[in-house]
Amino acid sequence: MKYSREKIQQSIQLQDQNIPYTLIISSRARRMSLKIGEEKGLEVVVPKRFNLSKIPRFIHEKEDWVLKNLSKYALKRKRKAKNQLKDGSVIKIAGVPKTIRILPTRKKKSFVKEARALKYTSNTAFYDNEEIIVYLPQSLTVTPTKANQAGQIKKAEHLKKALEKHLRTKAKKIFQKRTTIIAEQMGLTFNRISIKAQKTRWGSCSRDKNLNFNWRLILADPEVMDSIIIHELAHLKYLNHGKRFYQLVERYCPKHKQLSKKLNNTNFPL
Repeated sequence: MKYSREKIQQSIQLQDQNIPYTLIISSRARRMSLKIGEEKGLEVVVPKRFNLSKIPRFIHEKEDWVLKNLSKYALKRKRKAKNQLKDGSVIKIAGVPKTIRILPTRKKKSFVKEARALKYTSNTAFYDNEEIIVYLPQSLTVTPTKANQAGQIKKAEHLKKALEKHLRTKAKKIFQKRTTIIAEQMGLTFNRISIKAQKTRWGSCSRDKNLNFNWRLILADPEVMDSIIIHELAHLKYLNHGKRFYQLVERYCPKHKQLSKKLNNTNFPL
């Protein structure tokens, strides 16, 4: 049977708010369901030949849940917009502040270099904060106008992609160094470190003693990053989350619970 999916833009009034939603009529659906995503917003999925007059009542029954989650995602988007990276933005890598500079290049592909800016006063010269210089193709560095939304989006995408590639390479070196030091302190050995981009995990440990870490951790405070390293190293001895595992973690990271909460509340710019 051929799969079909039809999308229709609709809206509904919830607590004096006009809430837009996407009605999805799917041949795979077996019952009506609601979905809410950060980018897509509210979606109502129904089977083919469904009685559409039942939809408003169904949404009203889930009104509190709908408004709560829409509000949550709206706040996340607002925070992301506020933290959107641009020329002059400052990010911390392993606790060290670095200023992002965007410069044009004649090359077709973006690339990144790091340097220290030499600045001058009337009587001296000094090195300012370290800089991450992102070279973008000239066509992307022209200041976009409001009418050129596509240009703004494309520039942001190239900036993000170039920075992520650079930071993932940097993360490998940072994690290799920190994990080696902490493993020696804990009297443990590991085999290989891999850098991942998981959406829901910060790290993992395999039975082969290989460690995986999320590259975004280098943007967190160093003590937070170290707490994840200690957590995964402890799995080299205990491949579970039992009492002895947490005793080992607490021995080397007494604040691991507070640091875990701090990590969950961290807004990452990438």
